[in-house]
Amino acid sequence: QYRDHKEEYDKAIHNCLNEGKLVLQEQLEAFEDNLARYLGMKYVVGVGNGTDALILALKAKGISGQRISTSGYTFKATMEAIVHSGNKLVIEDINENRLLDTTRFSLPVHIEGSVSHCSEVIIEDGAQAIGAKGVGYSGTYTLSFYPAKILGCFGDGGAVVTNEKWIADKVKLLRHHWQTDENEEYGYNSRLDNVQAAFLNVKLKYLDEILVRRKAIAIRYLEELEGV
Repeated sequence: QYRDHKEEYDKAIHNCLNEGKLVLQEQLEAFEDNLARYLGMKYVVGVGNGTDALILALKAKGISGQRISTSGYTFKATMEAIVHSGNKLVIEDINENRLLDTTRFSLPVHIEGSVSHCSEVIIEDGAQAIGAKGVGYSGTYTLSFYPAKILGCFGDGGAVVTNEKWIADKVKLLRHHWQTDENEEYGYNSRLDNVQAAFLNVKLKYLDEILVRRKAIAIRYLEELEGV
């Protein structure tokens, strides 16, 4: 993917380095706005990685000390986020694409093209589901830009995607040490680097092409392995 659009990527990093724009600059703001528009959501807040996106989203919502269920069919980051945000992890099986609603809150995971629905959803883990229909039904979900993900950067990154302004505003404070003179709280150091945002802004233009290519490869596997 780098070789396919090398000129554009090289120009993006050159502009960041030449102008000294490395942290919380207009390239990040442009990517956040462009991705929100692409996803049909109101706000995107870039953070350090997909795991932090889950933790900060839970913190922003004030969810702590609760029993939160999630699927065992996920990467352990989903479970880590529940524990590190001060909640009790409950791992459940999936029954007909639904978590068994035995706890107060659920954190569904959308994975491998399957969108998981359940009740009492606090946020959704969409790290491996950007572009999938149905993601975001709760109003807030998270993304990962780890290189192996669908929209991967050239390092690490993540985002909180939401339709709620107050959640977006709070995540912005949490990701940057809660830098404000009012209601002082302790935040985190978890920003999406400006250079990575510049890369992602280029790559976002080709996301539809990437999705088409991935689907074509999946169809090839289904056809060739039919009956196996």
